[in-house]
Amino acid sequence: FTWNVPKLMEMDIRTVPGTSHEELIRCAKKLAEDMGALERPVPCKVTVMNNRPAVETKPENPLVKRMRKAMGETGLDDGLRGHYFYTDASQLVPGRDLPFVIAGPGDDKVAHCVNEKIDLQEVAQMTEVYIRFLEEKE
Repeated sequence: FTWNVPKLMEMDIRTVPGTSHEELIRCAKKLAEDMGALERPVPCKVTVMNNRPAVETKPENPLVKRMRKAMGETGLDDGLRGHYFYTDASQLVPGRDLPFVIAGPGDDKVAHCVNEKIDLQEVAQMTEVYIRFLEEKE
């Protein structure tokens, strides 16, 4: 009996704010060690190829409140939600007190895909949101 073990397995784990990446990596390494210690060992090695933490700005932050107000005034959904994609904020925000908001036109599900497109009316609507946001007094 022989194991048919793939030479490489790659995992893309997206975390939520508050998840300890150090703990996640420690658990992965422990699992790899345990797999290697089985009666029929499965050779495993953990290599972290990219470590981008999840980031967030709290809903009560003035920046978030101003953006939600501007979106509501233009008839857009001002609800809060998380995103599953990478943003530069994960590189710029950790360790700093930098609030951020991701807001723009288009459907997240088709971003960076073949035939990606954005309706020009959505661009105009977001332009109005940004104008209202910038004109809002704190």
